This record gives sequence, structure tokens and C-alpha cells, in this order.
Amino acid sequence: HLLGLINDVLDLSRIEAGRFQITEEDVDIVQVAEDCRRIVEIRAQAQRVGIIAEFDDNLPVVYGDARALRQTWINLLTNAVKFSPPDTTVRLFAQMEENGEMRFGVHDNGPGIAESEIEKVLQAFTQGASGLAQPGKGSGLGLSIVKGLLAVHGGRFELKSELGKGTRAECVLPPQRLKMKRHMARSA
Repeated sequence: HLLGLINDVLDLSRIEAGRFQITEEDVDIVQVAEDCRRIVEIRAQAQRVGIIAEFDDNLPVVYGDARALRQTWINLLTNAVKFSPPDTTVRLFAQMEENGEMRFGVHDNGPGIAESEIEKVLQAFTQGASGLAQPGKGSGLGLSIVKGLLAVHGGRFELKSELGKGTRAECVLPPQRLKMKRHMARSA
């Protein structure tokens, strides 16, 4: 846990200093999401939280940093499961927007975040009321790291929530980060 916290602090400090270097490669956003889902599944089952996935067909490949995108999914999915009550469902999604952007993220049915706390929870080492009610279950770095990782990709992070109605944590990547998948021709 301590090593993870140290790595988060180092990542955040590099992001804030403008020194976070991304290694660009072709990334299948759905495959990364499914890998992260498997990682978080045991925790979700222990809390009796289901995870469902809804991905558009034929999504383009993302030209970005696989590790950063994996960390984004893990942070969002872990938060959603952590704050979801038993016998609820967390939804992973990825879809194309009409303007050519890709939107992906996690929706949950947790306690939600008061509108007055949304900007607060996006700051490093800060938690909302629900996080403070669960001491020892987080550092308050996850969402600020997600926001920074998207910024280095030229994207943005949108957090929408309402008390008692859950949270929608959504990431948006610009069209210049997307490449249509090439279909491999089969040889006879």
C-alpha cells in the first residue's frame, strides 16, 4: 500500500511539474478496461457489487500511454466499487461521440458527491464526505491523477454526481488520439 502511495505521489508531482512522459503506442481501450475489471472483480464480489461493461462496437485504437490508461481505469473502477453499496452495479463504458471524441469511464450507484464537493475531490489529498467516512480506504489522490493523466493526453475528465444518485466519472479523449482499427487480411 505504501509503495502504491509513493508511486501515486511521484506520478502526480511529475504531472503537476509538466514532466510526466508518456510512452505512446496503440492501445485497445476495451482490452485495458477488461484487464482492470478482472483485477478489481475480487474486491467487487467481496462487497457484493456487480460490474457490467457496455462498449460500442468497433471502437478505434487509442494512441496513448497504456500504463496511464490502465491506471485511469483502475482508479475509477476502484473508487466506484469502494463507494457502491452492496447489491448494486457499477457500469464500465466506452463510446464514440458525434464530434469524433471517445468517452469512457465508470458510472456507479453509490452515495454520490455533493455539487459543492466536486472541485474539492479533484484536488490531491482531498476526499469528500463519503471518503472521510471511510478512514484508511484512500489517499485522495486517485481522481487528481486521473485528471492529470487525461490532460497529458490532450483529454479531459468530467465528474458528474448527485447525492443519493451515484457518480459518473467520464474521460474524454480528442479525435487526434484515435486511430481506426485496421482489419488484417487473411492469407489463403
